[in-house]
Amino acid sequence: MKQLSFFAEKSSIMIEDEVLVIGFLENDDYQNQLTIQYQVTDLTSEDEELGHTKYYISVDSNNSGGYGLVAGIDIFPERLIIELNSEGEKVLGFESIEVRYLSDTFFKLGKMLLEGIFEN
Repeated sequence: MKQLSFFAEKSSIMIEDEVLVIGFLENDDYQNQLTIQYQVTDLTSEDEELGHTKYYISVDSNNSGGYGLVAGIDIFPERLIIELNSEGEKVLGFESIEVRYLSDTFFKLGKMLLEGIFEN
């Protein structure tokens, strides 16, 4: 199974222009970076026609991303595992993404947010 796996030295959660942005950064060299964007407002009819979903996921280590690529998530106190669907595997080049982190605060807040995002 091809998996992107890294330890995130930095993580962030913020809202920017009605989009919730959750990010993980391996190091200051931007070796691996995972970004999940969730549109807080309702999708427009144009968004739906373009096949957009409320969330967008990107992996900057291979400069790719897209809408609707996630099959499921598992969130643990020390790591996040994102299982990708077949489209996600094609676009991102992985079957899954594992991000390890230390922040207990991120786990508590991130778990609540990510579970809400991917249940919709």
